[in-house]
Amino acid sequence: MPVPKKLGFHFLWPPGGTSMKTVGLCVRVGCVVLMAGSQLWAAIIANYQGDYRNGAVGQTRPEVYADGWDYMWNSAGPIGTATNYTSLKATGSSYNLDGGSPLPRAEPAAYVYLGSSGGHPGRGSTQSGGVGNTIDRYAIAAYTIQPGEAGHVYLANGSIYVASGSSNGVEVRVYVNDTLKLTKLQLGAAPTGYFGAYLGQLNVGDKVFVAVGPNTHDGSDGFSNFQFLLAQPADVGDRWWDADGTAPVDGGTGPWNTTSPLWADAPSGGTYGTWSNTANMTAHFTGTAGTVTLGEPITARALGFYSDGYQIAGSQSLTLTSAGTGTLGPATIHVENAGQTATISAPIAGTAGLTKTGAGTLILANSGNTYTGTTWITGGTLRLGAD
Repeated sequence: MPVPKKLGFHFLWPPGGTSMKTVGLCVRVGCVVLMAGSQLWAAIIANYQGDYRNGAVGQTRPEVYADGWDYMWNSAGPIGTATNYTSLKATGSSYNLDGGSPLPRAEPAAYVYLGSSGGHPGRGSTQSGGVGNTIDRYAIAAYTIQPGEAGHVYLANGSIYVASGSSNGVEVRVYVNDTLKLTKLQLGAAPTGYFGAYLGQLNVGDKVFVAVGPNTHDGSDGFSNFQFLLAQPADVGDRWWDADGTAPVDGGTGPWNTTSPLWADAPSGGTYGTWSNTANMTAHFTGTAGTVTLGEPITARALGFYSDGYQIAGSQSLTLTSAGTGTLGPATIHVENAGQTATISAPIAGTAGLTKTGAGTLILANSGNTYTGTTWITGGTLRLGAD
């Protein structure tokens, strides 16, 4: 029988803080920030306001600063396709269509610009602008993951404010490459809105786009208090499965027990060790998918799958807990991308419930599951195979 959906929306509160507060309902895939109250960042790899630099007039950000940042707009087509984006040019104090002043510039860019802590989107889909415009034009802050920055990445401490009550609101969209991770509508004259998302395990060259659009009409859409961080979590119990026990981490088939040193403490390899049933660890499965067979009862805080086709098998139990910390939430099973499937055929136990996250499909294939508590689905599909 279908599992009831219970949707929760969480973010760090207060902005910049570390405690977690439930604030409402989220009905879009990717709008959950699952950070424990004691979560610490190992590194802030990008900081919109902190990294902002004024450029030479008429030049793009990458032409002056080779640090991964670019300021853009979707000149050639709809948002969500990176090939449609064009770099904005510096005015000396902000970035707009061509580096000229005053605003507006040529249609349909019009008022589009980004500055040190705010900006304005371009024309909306309901505004022809004299050029037959039929799509929303977004101001886009873009960041490319640099060497040494690959790994699990969160967008954290995002904020935006629209002062005018005449605005029908702006839409914030977050993409990794062309994959949508979050959407948020921020209304005019409403309190400052906050946003954040787990972006996934990113590689060097992956691009994060934080785009602000006019919600069909750009009247009075100037926004301020615009900020976000891209951050990597500290080692708080995350381990990466590697069946051959040597770097690089490349997944595969093998036994899951507490005696084999098949678990790396970093996605690139790092230090290898054994699994601990008392440390409330989070298990991440990447690389080549395989069958991972429980050779004894295993206890884990969470499991994350980032390749299609993994199976957790065996007759021993997998107990999910609410203790510990990590990049995934308590008692969570995460399947990263749409089109990816992970199967748990081992019996699942525990009293912490189960939270399914990510856009992929999780199959619970064992009829002997004994876990109790609430089953949450915040993204993708949860399918019951034998239950």
